[in-house]
Amino acid sequence: MATPISSATRTASSKEEYASLPRDDVKPVPPSRRTFIKASAKPYNGAYSGYAVRVSLSDFSSSGVEYLNLADTNSNLKGFRGGFATDAHAYYVPSYNSAPNFHGYAARVSLSDFSSSGVEYLNLADTDSNLKGFDGGFATDAHAYYVPFNNGAKSGYAVRVSLSDFSSSGVEYLNLADTNSNLKGFGGGFATAAHAYYVPHHNGAYSGYAARVSLSI
Repeated sequence: MATPISSATRTASSKEEYASLPRDDVKPVPPSRRTFIKASAKPYNGAYSGYAVRVSLSDFSSSGVEYLNLADTNSNLKGFRGGFATDAHAYYVPSYNSAPNFHGYAARVSLSDFSSSGVEYLNLADTDSNLKGFDGGFATDAHAYYVPFNNGAKSGYAVRVSLSDFSSSGVEYLNLADTNSNLKGFGGGFATAAHAYYVPHHNGAYSGYAARVSLSI
């Protein structure tokens, strides 16, 4: 069973902290500067797309290109927004796959089997209907993290999935906006050994509300 992270454990002094950065001094973080690795699945190519691509670092040319269509595995696996990698998998962050569908279909592909047979996926929204419409993600040694942005409205629903249980039973989540209503609409994130960090972007207006959450929750 997926585990909502109890709000009783999330206090600014222990597990979850946030700060509002001065609005006049903060600009939106451009995609090229964000701290997550952009997914190689293009979210829109005239239609919402599931075509994931990788290029060999030692052969950065057309002959080094490999690709697959994630939507061949499940038609909902398209319209991603960001991605990241571990030593074993490439991860694709669910965002929006057709009007009006913000979605929660998260996918990963084995780095040693970059083909349809190496694809795994789950629908985060099967756990809670708010778990969709993310913008970027990151990984620790134990979990894949998905950064909340817009699930039909600006969202603060932060999610992590166990790397060893990439299924609904490995899902945990919390709503950052339960701590402060401004903690929503993030644009990317990153992790240290102790905390997950969520980068402020747009929560209805451009925002400076940065949040971090203890990894030990």
